[in-house]
Amino acid sequence: MKSTTEVAELIKAYIEGKLNPDQRIQLYSWLDEHPDNQSFFKNLIEKDQVFEDAWQWLEQKRYTNEAWQNELESKTIQKLKLQQKQSLFKKLYRWPYISAACILLTGLTYFFLLKQPLVSQDEAIQLSSIRPGSNKAHLKLSNGKTIQLRTDQDGIALEDGLAYADGSPVLDMDIQELKNLTASIVVPKGGKYHIVLADGSQIWLNSASKLDYPLQFNAEKREVTLEGEAYFEVAKRTLKNKKVPFIVHNKFQDIEVTGTAFNVSAYQDDSKTITTLVEGSVNIHTAGQSISLKPNQQSINEDGKITQESVDVSQYTAWKDNKFLFFETPLNDAMKSLARWYNLEIDRQQHIPKTYLYGEIDRDKNLGEVLRILEKSGIKFKLQNIKGTNQLIAIP
Repeated sequence: MKSTTEVAELIKAYIEGKLNPDQRIQLYSWLDEHPDNQSFFKNLIEKDQVFEDAWQWLEQKRYTNEAWQNELESKTIQKLKLQQKQSLFKKLYRWPYISAACILLTGLTYFFLLKQPLVSQDEAIQLSSIRPGSNKAHLKLSNGKTIQLRTDQDGIALEDGLAYADGSPVLDMDIQELKNLTASIVVPKGGKYHIVLADGSQIWLNSASKLDYPLQFNAEKREVTLEGEAYFEVAKRTLKNKKVPFIVHNKFQDIEVTGTAFNVSAYQDDSKTITTLVEGSVNIHTAGQSISLKPNQQSINEDGKITQESVDVSQYTAWKDNKFLFFETPLNDAMKSLARWYNLEIDRQQHIPKTYLYGEIDRDKNLGEVLRILEKSGIKFKLQNIKGTNQLIAIP
């Protein structure tokens, strides 16, 4: 049998999503040693209650002390009865900040209940097989050419020619030919990509997004069109001592900037278009309204009406740094983010109570690892395949 420390490290790596293939084999081997190991592991990753002697359990399982185990189980059941008296409100908000690190690193103090079956390894493997998104996009040029962009590169730039981040060419076409073309970069579900425009502006595109842009900007105005979500860092440009504006068009509004950093979420299946300003200033224009934003402010455009509020911008820009950051995030919004990143469809059951999620999770984890963290909110998730499409279901 492995030592307490070794088993604890394996479980810690499993919850944090850092379990390598050799460690996975070692963990499954430990689980197969005894049904009690399986019961302990199942409740460790699924139950909400906390039991302070879990570390002792790992240590004492080396010995066959039935009386000690019975006493420990009795104490566990007593604690469970006390904790079941908590209100529903406390259950939903038990973990104000859910992170993979804080769940396990609190001294490995977790609740366990003996003699319950382990979640099938097939189910865990099915969820773990849903890999996170990656660099993925294709480029359509106005001359009819379509290029599937390389997945081992995180972006493209237009300098002396159209090239990847490492300088290798995207296609064999000189700069003069490219200047007369427009382009559309399309990022599918489960993808992301980075673009450096001809003026030096940088754009990070999130999953299920599209950007239309000219390969050479007009001298007096720079214009692009966005569907989906993108983070912009706009380069400052002047012409005859006047700032050259940069306009981001989408279906519901226009954003006018000169040099600034901001995030825009304008998905077709969302009822709101959200613009979040990180630095600089922007002007938001609709058919009947215009407003200006300052750093740490956000505009929400719903049905043509714009409202404005102050926010913590990190929640809305974390995806650019490859993180999910949930803070009072409605369950439905969180599931949409998961669906776009893991290329899923979602089915949110209507009878689930209103639930808000909290936590910071790396987006490089597989789906199973992310769901295990989110399930600490009290909501469970199920994955099913319908006609070749993976569908994520939330259940109470």
